Amino acid sequence: MNRNASQRRRPVLTERRVVEWLARRAHWPAGLRHAGAWFLGAVLCPVLDFFARYGAQLGLLIFAFIGTYRLTDYTMGTMANPFYLDLGFTLKQIAAIAKIYGTLLSVVGIVVGGMAVARLGRTRSLVLGSALVIISNVAFSYLAARGQPSVVGWRA
Repeated sequence: MNRNASQRRRPVLTERRVVEWLARRAHWPAGLRHAGAWFLGAVLCPVLDFFARYGAQLGLLIFAFIGTYRLTDYTMGTMANPFYLDLGFTLKQIAAIAKIYGTLLSVVGIVVGGMAVARLGRTRSLVLGSALVIISNVAFSYLAARGQPSVVGWRA
């Protein structure tokens, strides 16, 4: 068996930083050492490796992009039902649209997103996704401006 294959079998403990950290904390209880080694190997080492590869400036920019990419969806997601109720939609209408059509359109979106990545590549797909997030938020503005609930069509 070659050495690389045996190192892959020892997950966290093969990382140099983890091994050094464990050596400095030999006096700690085994459970605490194991938890610290896991945290160091699973969280800190990948983050340090990421910044070593991309540098502080680009690394922070990438982290900011990842952290804010779907932020509007998360914030509006918790306020969607109260928003719909405030517009005058009934709970039955909200359930029908959000649960039935929402589930179907999520599956369609996953398929279309996968096709977009395959056809356009990762970066162009992310830019397209960003534009679609903006459009989805404009749809909430449209609903608020209409002022009257309707699930049967687009009345201006």
